[in-house]
Amino acid sequence: MARVILQAVTNQNTYFRFSKKQTNMLPRKMMCIVVLLMCSQYSFAQNQCIGLLWDFPHRDTLAVFSDKALVRKGPSSDAVILDSLPCGTQVKVTSTKEEDLKLVKVSGYHSYWLPVQYKVGNAIRKGFVWSGSLAITDNRFTDKRLMVGMGYVTTDSITKDVVVKTKLLDKDGKEIWAKELEVGNESIGLETKVLDGMGLSNVQKVFRIMSSGEACGVPTDFKYFAWMVGDSIVALPSRYCVADAGAFYYDESFVFPSESGGKPGRIIKNIESAEYDENDKPIKKKKEQLVFVWDGKRATSSK
Repeated sequence: MARVILQAVTNQNTYFRFSKKQTNMLPRKMMCIVVLLMCSQYSFAQNQCIGLLWDFPHRDTLAVFSDKALVRKGPSSDAVILDSLPCGTQVKVTSTKEEDLKLVKVSGYHSYWLPVQYKVGNAIRKGFVWSGSLAITDNRFTDKRLMVGMGYVTTDSITKDVVVKTKLLDKDGKEIWAKELEVGNESIGLETKVLDGMGLSNVQKVFRIMSSGEACGVPTDFKYFAWMVGDSIVALPSRYCVADAGAFYYDESFVFPSESGGKPGRIIKNIESAEYDENDKPIKKKKEQLVFVWDGKRATSSK
């Protein structure tokens, strides 16, 4: 049976990934079962702590995401405040023992108070910080910093959704840009990448934010943003992929101008999908291509 890779990706985030070769080796129905079984070992966190923050107690060093994080003497909002740490400050988790963690509900979701240590000048201090105030991902490039952290959970009479906040900071920690993004209530993985300009004119960097779920039939979403010359941020087309073992798959991929097969001033979206019959054989295969025109300011569909 194919081996499942549990891969730690950049920004200290963790999610499940099958290599393409392994996916082809493993029957699609069995692949879904294996993923769900592996995810079940983390169900204790998913059932208690919100999925995007479940692995925080097992990380070593984290950064403050909110404008400030209050350090308290104990794991409670009623405990004495020891310090106020500004955005970007590094803290180290000092214990992962269950008895040292306390789960609380704030902003509509559950997350932990974490025992941490941190530096103030040359002094090392200890206290407790609420994990909802810490960054989920933290990318540093040149003199900038791209961070993503928890926002809040929306709830109406029908659905519930998780909202994260993305922000770009300058070298002094000043916020240049911020954006709220809905990532779905089944997301357990978040990854951010800072790419080069990808051949797009007037673009310094391209930011890619990926959110993924734990189950078959839950989409993996990719959102893209262009950091322009002059420091403005422009949303680019997004894409997603989703599969339900033994039923169907749907996959969108991009080709940017600087990539193999790319064209100047174009973002090409390739779409491939298929359904499976009762014998697990692909039927109703379909391929499609969409083209977005980049004029140096925005991307628009060529249709």
